[in-house]
Amino acid sequence: MLKPMLISLTAIAGAGAAYMLWRKRRPEQAATFDDEVAAFGQEMAGKAQQVRGAVTDDPKDKLAGNWQAGVGKVKGRLAREKQFE
Repeated sequence: MLKPMLISLTAIAGAGAAYMLWRKRRPEQAATFDDEVAAFGQEMAGKAQQVRGAVTDDPKDKLAGNWQAGVGKVKGRLAREKQFE
């Protein structure tokens, strides 16, 4: 049980170190990637709020979730477009 957990932690630490090196060498790509990740997080938070609104039958939550998910989707597309400038 301990061995798989240690292997997982080692893999996560390695991926984190690789990301930090990549970020240091290519700051412009890292900034775009960070923007995309933030936009994806906002979109998923909006989807979660939509689900909460559907479960509790609250139209305000549904509408706010739709708005937040839409804003996240637009931000993600803008970040991807910025990448190809």
